[in-house]
Amino acid sequence: MEGQSEKSNPQRNTSFFVRKSWWRLLYYLYFAAVVAGVFVLYSRHNQQRQGPSVAAPPPAPAKQAVATTQTTSTSSPLAVLLDPAKPMIEKGKNLYMTDCVACHGAAGDGNGPAAATLNPKPRDFHSDKGWVNGRLMSGMFKTLTDGITGSAMPPFNSISVGDRLALISYVRTFGVFPKETEQDLNALAKMLPKGVLSSMGTVTQDNN
Repeated sequence: MEGQSEKSNPQRNTSFFVRKSWWRLLYYLYFAAVVAGVFVLYSRHNQQRQGPSVAAPPPAPAKQAVATTQTTSTSSPLAVLLDPAKPMIEKGKNLYMTDCVACHGAAGDGNGPAAATLNPKPRDFHSDKGWVNGRLMSGMFKTLTDGITGSAMPPFNSISVGDRLALISYVRTFGVFPKETEQDLNALAKMLPKGVLSSMGTVTQDNN
């Protein structure tokens, strides 16, 4: 009826609140748009004052380690072992394939045909762990000469010094070994028989 108040008409009352909510939402959106516009204008103005941004230079590429032949300057006659000639390495390979491959394997990884029956396992020349006499040439020469007690590694002192040095040269092709200093070469020189040093140019044929 016409005499009824708004409270007595729920549908009209709900419509009023809906319209009021929409106006409030539109007000908030308008206010947010104004704030965003002011922020954008301020940012552009500030950027123009500071000048154009300069991109940071790309990071320098990381240096990669490159394995190189040791060229340590030394007066020792054993310096020829730092960069052994191809014939010496080939001779060492032939000796290795005859005397060492059954235990150490053709790849020098300690997995030769006889390795499964041995304890401890044969040396993996690619690993730098567990070398009884060390990985310098003097330690390798000692191992070849004396063998290793408590293992299947026998002494090879029946072959010539030149053959042992050739074997060492070939074994060192399996991995990256420590660089030899002149002091290290002198330690090896003290282990060699007299007369070998004076004939290092033909040491691979030495029969001492």
